[in-house]
Amino acid sequence: MVDIKEVTENIFRLDKRIRYVPILNPRYDLLESKMKEGVSSLTPAQTDRDFMKMAAPLMIDSAEKLRPFCGAMRRLTVRYIRSSWRCIEPPYIC
Repeated sequence: MVDIKEVTENIFRLDKRIRYVPILNPRYDLLESKMKEGVSSLTPAQTDRDFMKMAAPLMIDSAEKLRPFCGAMRRLTVRYIRSSWRCIEPPYIC
């Protein structure tokens, strides 16, 4: 069984700029929602959780509609002026 806490910490270690790690299962259930220790969030914690529950399925499912033409999606990135959001599909997450 995968240790979600360990996966989260490994993701934080990938790049010092990573501030927040959400982990969702294939049904988009939010398994983990963690801000990096010592880093203040740009948004309230509940907003982060709500965004992941609503936006992730909408954006990922929409992008997946192009699979027959473009192949499997490897990542989806949303960039804001102050931050970015990146979805990395398994097995690329670890």
